[in-house]
Amino acid sequence: MRYLLFLLLFNLNLNAQILIPDEGCVKHIQYSTKQVQEKLFGKQLSFQQPIVYIKYSPLFPTVLGLTRQLQPGYYIIDLNPIAGTDRLEWILIHELVHVWQLHTRKLTKHPSGFEYDGKVYPIKYPYKLRPWEIEAETITRQVCNPILE
Repeated sequence: MRYLLFLLLFNLNLNAQILIPDEGCVKHIQYSTKQVQEKLFGKQLSFQQPIVYIKYSPLFPTVLGLTRQLQPGYYIIDLNPIAGTDRLEWILIHELVHVWQLHTRKLTKHPSGFEYDGKVYPIKYPYKLRPWEIEAETITRQVCNPILE
């Protein structure tokens, strides 16, 4: 029994892969994606890591990415393929920040909209002024354009 416990602990993966992309989405997981994954989730044990499914979805043309929580610890990132390969890694990283915000409960759904850092925002709150969107874009910019920061 002692050896079994030792083997289980020895095999514990501290940097588990949390991304499960559909076949067509694999190409969008590049070095920058792995950087943000490590930055946001790298210090968690494998059993604490969220599981993130990544797939193409027919979204409204102005919506390029969308994050949905299926249940605690399980998320889907929908990517709109009309965005083009050049933009999709940026969008994926932006959406991974939302996974982190949801997983850490920094961002939650609220009956009247969203709750972010303890403050409730109505559903009609302007997109560009939403602090969780500003944070996601700031982190994405830091990872994708380190020379500009």
